[in-house]
Amino acid sequence: TEMLYLLGDDKYKLPWIVLLFLLSSMLDLAGLGLILPYIALIADPEGFMQGSIYPYFILFGFPSETKDLLFTLGYVLISVFALKTISAIFINWVILHFCFNNGVKLRSSLMTAYQSIAYIKYMHRNSSEYIRNIQELANIFSQGVLQAYLRLISEIIVTMAILIFLAY
Repeated sequence: TEMLYLLGDDKYKLPWIVLLFLLSSMLDLAGLGLILPYIALIADPEGFMQGSIYPYFILFGFPSETKDLLFTLGYVLISVFALKTISAIFINWVILHFCFNNGVKLRSSLMTAYQSIAYIKYMHRNSSEYIRNIQELANIFSQGVLQAYLRLISEIIVTMAILIFLAY
């Protein structure tokens, strides 16, 4: 709850960030789900054509010829992994941007709070404590705590999605 308090109005951005994590996990699942049919098509084309998955590929507009299906499925697989890589880079940028901005806002609010305290109260503490709080503690929160939590949430969502997919 203290972390949400420190985030202020930015806490309303968290559901959108989690939604990005979910979309990224869907790309992971799509990539994992396409690997097995691709390998099955390479290993045993006739068996794949008679299998239960083949009609779904035809339903989604994939070619019915083995060679064409192999190239198309390979292209789709490469495209999914390329999109996954791009989304991972984008999500990393979003996390870093979100954490950096929160660090700046926290530093700014600490500066404002320190500037508004009475001078006599200000003199009771060493000025290096104020500087340390502004520089180190804000950095520890934004980079150490907030960034770690967001990455942990991202990894948990991806792991749960993969486990549910594999269990299914």
